[in-house]
This record gives sequence, C-alpha cells and structure tokens, in this order.
Amino acid sequence: MIHRDPHCPLSTTSTFSRAGVSTTLPNSLHLAQRIHTSPHTTFQGLYTHSGQSYASTSPLESLEYLHQERDLALSFRETLLASGIPVPHISIGATPSATAAAYEIGAGEDLSESAKSRWEGVTEIHAGNYIFMDRQQIQTRSVSGGENGCAATVLTRILSLYPDRKTLLIDAGALALSKDTAPQGGFGHVIGTGEKESGEGGWTLVKISQEHGIIEGPRTEEEWERVRIGEVVRVVPNHACLTTAGYPFYVVVEGGNREVESGGVRLKSQEAEGEELVIVDVWVPVRGW
Repeated sequence: MIHRDPHCPLSTTSTFSRAGVSTTLPNSLHLAQRIHTSPHTTFQGLYTHSGQSYASTSPLESLEYLHQERDLALSFRETLLASGIPVPHISIGATPSATAAAYEIGAGEDLSESAKSRWEGVTEIHAGNYIFMDRQQIQTRSVSGGENGCAATVLTRILSLYPDRKTLLIDAGALALSKDTAPQGGFGHVIGTGEKESGEGGWTLVKISQEHGIIEGPRTEEEWERVRIGEVVRVVPNHACLTTAGYPFYVVVEGGNREVESGGVRLKSQEAEGEELVIVDVWVPVRGW
C-alpha cells in the first residue's frame, strides 16, 4: 500500500558515487523541483551516505569525510532555497564519520557559535552500524577497545582439526557470517586469540562456504593440544549489518572479561581461560520496511 502523499527525500551522492544524484548537475535541481511541485509528493529534504569514510584509518580522517559531505549537502541546500524549494531535513553520515562526529558536535555547549553555525540545516547524522560495530570499523578506528568493543559476535563450534594443514573446520559459513570482506583479510576473526587492541594476529577465518568455515589459527604443538573438537568460540564478523540480518533473534550476554559463577558458554579469552558468558535477554529485530 502506498501513501497518497509520500514524503520524498532526494538522495544525493558525495564522492563515493554509490547512489543518489550529483548536486552539481542541473538535472538534480530539476528533479527536486518536480518533487516539490508535484501534488502527489512532499519534498522532505536531502539524504546522503559518506561510504567513502570506510577508507579512513583514524577518527580525524573520518571527520574530514563528514565535513566534506556536510558542506556539499549545505551548498546544495542553498541552491534549492534560492529556487524556492524548502529543505526541512538534511540527513548525512556513515558509521565511521558519525562516530567521529563525537569529537566535534558531541561537545554540546562547548562548541563555539561559529562551529554551531557550520551545522545549521543538518537535522540528522545516521549512526549506521554504531550499535554493533565489526572488523571493518576496527580498521577505521571507530571502535573503542578493538574487538572487545564489538557487540555482535557469532557463536560457532569446532567440527574438525587438521594440524597438518594448520586449519580448523567450524560450523559457521556464509549464511552465518556473510561473504563481506574487510581490509584485514579473511571473513572473520576468533575473539580473544589475537592482539588486544586490533584483535589481529590470531585465528582468522580464511575460507568460507555456505555452511562451514576454515580457520587458520594454532601454530604450535602446545596450542594444538589445547584445542578440542566441539569447543565453542565466538567470531567477530567483517560486516555486522549483513551478518545480523540473517538471524531471527539475538542472544544478549554478559560476562565480557570477567568471571561469572554459572551458566553461559566457554569463551576463549586472553584474560581468563574457560571464562563464561551468561544469557540475560533475547532481542527480536524488527523486520520489513
């Protein structure tokens, strides 16, 4: 069912060219005029997504991408206003740039008046994957605490050991984790097996099929002796948005980097061997549009 008077934002592109019209082309202004003057639509404003910010490797670099996106959107807003087209909303941002925005607009009252004026007209910064985070966002340095700052992980079980090939077989594949990539390589990383801040250098999911994954991990005989078939580990996905979309519910756990008395599952951890997590809630995501 379609609303008789749909509210239509105009999707514009910044420099990533994933979707949306260019703000520098005359046809874009003409399209906005048609939406505004049509008796069947209400022009809602501008929407853009700074996907290019995924190439950043620091919050300051991500903030630069956000500033570019903001300035392009506000410049086009002035063009629309000059043509008699009201622009009630401007929505910008992506996960890295929205996270980096905390360095500037998160200061609230500490912002100077000149800094506040540079954001006048922007009504929304969409947070993207802020609730979950993943390996892609570890690379952009949007995550505080590396892999321990990622909320979404996939629980998987070790099915087979292949010491001669230096690999493990797990029961999580593309349907469980997606085939999205990350700059670090591979399709996921076993939490607690690598360097604390980045999480890299440990067990990496290097191959993936529909239902199974191959992990390169243990390197020494001592490490292999500690691994058991049936052992449960958690994998940080490359892209949590696509991964979590494949599940009908999310199991919410507590335990993290501390010991708990009972319940939960075994978690490989640098802090505590045999540490456990306790299920405290189950969340059911909203489906549909």
